[in-house]
Amino acid sequence: MIRKMFEGAYLRQLDNIVQWSEMDVFQRESVSQHSFKVAVFTRVLLQDIFGDIDEGDMRSALLKDFKLRCTEYALFHDFDEALIRRDISHVTKYNRFNGPEIRRNLNELADHLAKTEILTDGSSGKFVYDAIINPDGWVKRFVKLCDWLAMAFFIRREMRMGNSNMRMEDTTVYNGIRVAVEDVRTMLMENEWFKAFNPNTAPLETIMNMIYEQRS
Repeated sequence: MIRKMFEGAYLRQLDNIVQWSEMDVFQRESVSQHSFKVAVFTRVLLQDIFGDIDEGDMRSALLKDFKLRCTEYALFHDFDEALIRRDISHVTKYNRFNGPEIRRNLNELADHLAKTEILTDGSSGKFVYDAIINPDGWVKRFVKLCDWLAMAFFIRREMRMGNSNMRMEDTTVYNGIRVAVEDVRTMLMENEWFKAFNPNTAPLETIMNMIYEQRS
């Protein structure tokens, strides 16, 4: 798998596939750049919410594993775009007319290509395949918030430079963050496994305040 990653086209494609390609923007952001931001936001938010791990707690290995799987998925969450060789706008993927159908079809295509090109590559191939296609539900919910946050980061940057063409995208991302924050909050406060770690939900309020300030 390391040869495929080093010599293959996947990482080059992630460098070359740009997001927001349908928009008039000052800066172009590749999928690689976006994924790095998602990974940074994910790891920092995990630390804000759970703090340092008590090595004396028998459950510490489980929390470490959750943090690791979240970070891994953040790095690979858009790797399917290297498989389908395109970034599809979130406005298209989440449109009210047939957004769910589009996402389902894209996921089916990515799954087929991942099975054909990646899953066959032994243990590391299965790891990459699972990171792309089969993330744990809790992991996916947590990283999705950070995915929206990375998009909001890009939008804020553009608007600070005077780009007034992203109002619809700003609204879509704001709504996505609002829903994702409540989803993560519910996960942390109602799931007994997470409640046992006394998660700090104040950073979720901070996120909402930041996004509100961005829009005001």
